[in-house]
Amino acid sequence: MRFLFNRIDSLEEINRDAWQNLLLNSNVMVPFLDYDWMRIWLKHFADAESQQIIAVYDQNKQLVGVVPLVQTQQRYTGIPFNELSFAANSHSFRSDIIAKADLKSVIFTDLWHYLLDKERFDYLKFKEYLADPALFKEFERQNIPYSLEEQKQPPYIDIKEDWESFFANRRGHFRRNLRRRMRNAAKDYNKVEYRVLSDATENFDEWMNRGFVLEASGWKGKQGSAILKSERVKQFYFDIAHTFHERGLLHIGGLFFSDRMVAFNFSLIYQDVFYLLKIAYDESLGRYSPGQIMMFHLLKNVFDSGLKCFDFLGPSMPWKLEWADKHHTHYTLFLYAPSLKGRSLFLLNRKFLPVMRKIPVLRQIKKKAST
Repeated sequence: MRFLFNRIDSLEEINRDAWQNLLLNSNVMVPFLDYDWMRIWLKHFADAESQQIIAVYDQNKQLVGVVPLVQTQQRYTGIPFNELSFAANSHSFRSDIIAKADLKSVIFTDLWHYLLDKERFDYLKFKEYLADPALFKEFERQNIPYSLEEQKQPPYIDIKEDWESFFANRRGHFRRNLRRRMRNAAKDYNKVEYRVLSDATENFDEWMNRGFVLEASGWKGKQGSAILKSERVKQFYFDIAHTFHERGLLHIGGLFFSDRMVAFNFSLIYQDVFYLLKIAYDESLGRYSPGQIMMFHLLKNVFDSGLKCFDFLGPSMPWKLEWADKHHTHYTLFLYAPSLKGRSLFLLNRKFLPVMRKIPVLRQIKKKAST
């Protein structure tokens, strides 16, 4: 094995600057792999006993990789599995090992063999893993059983022109409709304004709470996925907000009709990329499309600020595609251990389900079950 793998008990055992330096030299410089994000995520979503943080060193004992993992028991079709997963959940939008770009593939495959030797698990999982054909080819070369599940295509905008040119290239019907709704909102409410949370804001937490209350008033509240539906999730986002605000990387904005907040976004700016983590709007004012009016002002703000990219995150949705014409490709990446359950799950996901999905009758059954 070309590297030394050391399991540690706490993230604090890794030097923060060394972690950040690795991230800057990786090909996944995203906030969801940042040291502070991971520290806060582990604090709120993983107990100490479940954490398995792997530090990777080269022959000169230099840190060349970090892999924060969590071990839990999960059920598939009622059967319990021992899951080893990257420290991420539905509030994380990317996962990957933190390593220098030129060493990543080698570290990943060596890590796999290390884990098989040292840990007891049925599979290793990475949520929201950015497609990496070269790495997947290496898995196949080494006969590492893997599968790619739950494909997502988060839209994004490469900012390579001025705002006026970009907006002029959106669909004509969309532009006309948006301008009409903006005129109607200005006529009915006199003042339509996009405001950004800043150091001058009177009450930081109160400002954020207004946005989270707005989110909970809509379909996410009814569905139970709104931030305020879980105290743990709420505290996670407040910790993220305060920490990244202190680093100058937080953007929280709201669209106001007079003094009424009608749309809200919770975002991060990281390495010249704008990440749209959370968005909400007042669904009772749908006739004005407050969410899209906010996006108009927000995107203009981003274009004028000199950033390089706007990442919508999450699944592709029609409202996002009115603005973006490019997308990333993400999967949930599974690597299967040679346990009986691991091999069975591999056969199910890689062999049987792809065939079953091609059978028209089964596709119709699945479609009806999901409606």
